[in-house]
Amino acid sequence: MAQITLNSTGVASSGALVLQSNGTTTAVTVSTGQVATLVNDAVVNGLTVGRGAGAVATNTAVGASALAANQAGGTNNTAIGNAALDANTTGDANTAVGDDALGANTTASNNTAVGYQAGYSNTTGTELTVVGYLALDANTTGIRNSAFGSGSLGGNTTGNENTAVGRNSMRLNTTGSNNVAIGHEALDTNSTASNNTAVGYQAGFSNVTGLSNVFVGESAGRSSTASGNTFVGQDAGFSVTSGANNTILGGYNGNQGSLDIRTASNHIVLSDGDGNPRGFFDGSGFMYVRTVTRRSTSVFSLDSTTGTTNAMGLFASGTGSSGMVMFTNPNGDVGSITISGSATTYATSSDYRLKNTIAPMTGALAKVAQLKPVTYKWNVDGSNSQGFIAHELAEVCPEAVVGAKDAVDADGNPKYQGIDTSFLVATLTAAIQEQQAIIESLKARLDAANL
Repeated sequence: MAQITLNSTGVASSGALVLQSNGTTTAVTVSTGQVATLVNDAVVNGLTVGRGAGAVATNTAVGASALAANQAGGTNNTAIGNAALDANTTGDANTAVGDDALGANTTASNNTAVGYQAGYSNTTGTELTVVGYLALDANTTGIRNSAFGSGSLGGNTTGNENTAVGRNSMRLNTTGSNNVAIGHEALDTNSTASNNTAVGYQAGFSNVTGLSNVFVGESAGRSSTASGNTFVGQDAGFSVTSGANNTILGGYNGNQGSLDIRTASNHIVLSDGDGNPRGFFDGSGFMYVRTVTRRSTSVFSLDSTTGTTNAMGLFASGTGSSGMVMFTNPNGDVGSITISGSATTYATSSDYRLKNTIAPMTGALAKVAQLKPVTYKWNVDGSNSQGFIAHELAEVCPEAVVGAKDAVDADGNPKYQGIDTSFLVATLTAAIQEQQAIIESLKARLDAANL
């Protein structure tokens, strides 16, 4: 049985039902063959349906206290749910769907909130897009934020232009701005940090104040608290804490393969999916391949396995003469390694245009007489060899020796001398010439004496 109960007087006329309020104002008119027209908001079983306070023609309000405080200046709003947009006064073009959605919004415009208390605390923040239970519920004046997922950007208050997609993504952010978090609990504890990007489950989870990080992959950068890191890969940089300005590509977590950069900065690490570091640059720019140990003072340290594996291979696509390595300094090219179809040439600069005060070498034979060639065994493996002792050769031909006798580094480790015997070629050649001159002179004397 249908029942209508109103505090009014019902008058039926010509097949129409007319309900009057206060005897003069028509509240409901139902004519034959037409629908009911309600002049004011209606309450159906406790549910308010209408335009909300201010009776603005472009507003829609469905739910108890929806748009309850709206004034004439607040237009083009849609509020569906208990107390949805209930504090709105002059804000325009807002859409709130859910209990208390955009509940504190007063003058802000162009916001969309869907979910229980979605955007609940927002007062003047504009251009918000909120979908999810308690998403952006603490936002007050932050603008242009987008939150999709339960609790996403839940603690944000005044942070601007953040995008959070996933349950509890950027959950604790308060004032951080320009962040992007995609994934369950991505950038979960980020509070005041800005300009971070995290994609993946718990990516950047522990970051609180670190700036300008990029974390891509499940748990990438999960423990990081510093700035300027870029980690790409599942668990990439997972264990890095205070290390800053590092780049990791692959599954390396920051402490694998005897390489620990958890608190180090400015490293670049290339690893495989299992986290094994295959090559990296350290914080000083030195490069390592298949090793984590710097070789002496080398800028580039490369390791090979014992056997047939070469540490490096250089390949020329043709069989003609090809330059393989060029050595250069600010003065220009000073040496090269070239190959032909069957041989390799190691060249050092020797052009006459690079030299001056050129004169024939003299005294070479006397110098050779001072050389002390020796045989010896190497300490490392006991193998036999022959040659010179570096500091002894330096006394005769210093150009052929690199380093100083008994030198050590800052840690007291030996800095061994080396020699380049190619510098002896000119001396030996001149000595042979001097010796040949002597031989020719002696031969002439013997010939003159008919001996």
